[in-house]
Amino acid sequence: MSIDLIISEILRQTIWGVAPNAADAITTAAADLDESEWFRLHALAVRQGVVALLFDGLMSAGVTIPHHVKMRFISSTDHIEKEYAKKRRIARKLAEVYAGEGIRMMILKGIGISMLYPVAHHRPSSDIDIYLCGDQRRGDELLHKLYGISIDKGRHHHTVFRIKNILIENHYDFIEAHSRASSQRAEQRLKELVANEQPLEADIDGVTYLTPSPTMNALFLTLHSAAHFAAENISIRHLCDWAFFLNAYSKQVDWQEIMHLSNE
Repeated sequence: MSIDLIISEILRQTIWGVAPNAADAITTAAADLDESEWFRLHALAVRQGVVALLFDGLMSAGVTIPHHVKMRFISSTDHIEKEYAKKRRIARKLAEVYAGEGIRMMILKGIGISMLYPVAHHRPSSDIDIYLCGDQRRGDELLHKLYGISIDKGRHHHTVFRIKNILIENHYDFIEAHSRASSQRAEQRLKELVANEQPLEADIDGVTYLTPSPTMNALFLTLHSAAHFAAENISIRHLCDWAFFLNAYSKQVDWQEIMHLSNE
């Protein structure tokens, strides 16, 4: 079993459940890896954004990892946990500040999707994406007035600011819709879904924030992944996000709505 197949099988079991004798097959295959292959496996998992998730799966399967490689897995996982905790504290503070002014904060991707993972703080993310339900400009003005935070307005579909060196994207549009008519139609429908469907509520240490409704999130995640695929790349983490989302909400999504927009 190759490195790619070991990663795929571990993640498959983590997401969908362990098939009979699958853990034994992985343990046997992993035993054939030399140390250099283990280092390559770790590096690939880091690059694909699944190193902590993979480490959890390897440990659950009882795989023996060479000591030096295991220490890298531990170090990588510890870094992700610390960054996640930092982003979570910032997201909580933002939600609290906005709520004090009657502004509802929706978290897109990131922390919202992480809550669907077996271990939330093992999903890495580079920034925090928020949507203020029509109050984007007022939210930016509030942060600048109260805390002197500098707001970068020179971006498509969101403004940008930093808190403790964490990047926050404050969306007024969900996707880059300026260049294509199909994207403009999708953006319009995303906003209609936000306006007409009940968002989900979640909690960060006693502070309430919103996440998109299942149908809106299915559409948004699909469009976001497609944009990544077209412009940059799509990582295994994007696929894991989608799989965990389907595990949680597939029966609540209006798939006819998604297919209708896909065929336009």
